[in-house]
Amino acid sequence: MKSTPQLAAITAALFLTAASFAQTPPPIPVPSQFTTAKTVFLASGAAIAAGAQDPLVSRELYTAMATALIKDGHYHLVAAPADADLSMVVSAVAFVTDVSRGSGTSYAFVRLAIYDTKTNALLWTIEEPVNIYLQQKDIGKVVPEVITDLDSLAASKVP
Repeated sequence: MKSTPQLAAITAALFLTAASFAQTPPPIPVPSQFTTAKTVFLASGAAIAAGAQDPLVSRELYTAMATALIKDGHYHLVAAPADADLSMVVSAVAFVTDVSRGSGTSYAFVRLAIYDTKTNALLWTIEEPVNIYLQQKDIGKVVPEVITDLDSLAASKVP
C-alpha cells in the first residue's frame, strides 16, 4: 500500500503537465505600428496579369481603396510617404497554375502590402480573393473586406 501515495503523486504530476499543454497559447503579436499609426500613404501597385485592362483596373482599385480608407476614418490619408506612419501598396494579382493537361486553375486576389515608413520593413500583407475577371463590381465587394482586415490589425488582432 506504500506505493499508492507514489502512484497518486505521479498521476497528479502527469495531470498537471497535460493541463499545462492544453492551455491557450499566447496571442500572436501584431506589429505595434498598426495601433500607433495615424497617417497612411497609399500607392498603386498595378494589376499584374490584367493585360490590356491593367491601367483601368489599377485606377479603379486605387480609387476604391483610397475612398474606403477615408470613409473608414481610422487612418488619415496623406499625399507623400514622408508624411505617413505607414505606407500601403494596393494591387490586383492573377495567375494560372497547372496548365500541363490543357486546362488550368486561375487565381486572383487584391493585395494590400503594408510597410513601416521609418524602416521600410514589410509589416503585413492582406490578400482577399476576387473573380479572375476582375471587374468594378468585384472591387466594390473586396475592398470592404480588406478594410475589415486592416481594422482588425489596428485593434491588435490577426485578421
